[in-house]
Amino acid sequence: MEVLIAMCALHTVALISPGPDFLLVVRNSVRYSHRTGQWTSVGIALGILVHMTYCILGIGFIISQSILLFNILKYLGAAYLVCIGIMSFLSKEEGMPLADEHKEQKQLSPASAIKMGFYINVLNPKATLAFVSIFSAFITPETPFATQWIFAAYACVSALVWFSFVASVFSISKVQLAFAKARNRIDRTIGVVLVSLGLRVLDT
Repeated sequence: MEVLIAMCALHTVALISPGPDFLLVVRNSVRYSHRTGQWTSVGIALGILVHMTYCILGIGFIISQSILLFNILKYLGAAYLVCIGIMSFLSKEEGMPLADEHKEQKQLSPASAIKMGFYINVLNPKATLAFVSIFSAFITPETPFATQWIFAAYACVSALVWFSFVASVFSISKVQLAFAKARNRIDRTIGVVLVSLGLRVLDT
């Protein structure tokens, strides 16, 4: 129980620290809608499930020890961050002005939002290292699989709850109105940050 509590606490601290997942949820919630932000959160939770699965199976350790495999993951993750960042930077105002509730707003489909959330999480090499580090520090051959899967369930559910909360906050009407006039600048700022994160991944 002490091990499980420690793992959950460490994951929670890492989860609420702003990163690519957070930026993507904010972007999709502000630019599109609460629903799009929540579907993005589902994709992130599914990405974490992938991390949990390979860590429990021991593959995560192999990836962390293999320069080739880790570099493949690193380059894919960096490329995806840069791609999303460029798309955000170059994007133009879409849909209705927020003050006009009677016009139809262009939306991302649930599948597209889930894919974005999934890929930005599962291709993040820092997430791989973080979860492998947690498992290496706390899990031993004697640790029951039930304990490991309980932590996996917590990691996925807590991510879904946290990022759904973030989506809700950035979908509040007053927040939306505050961001409305600066939406393009926000997109460009998030785009620059995501590209910077992608380039930083390449340097690690």
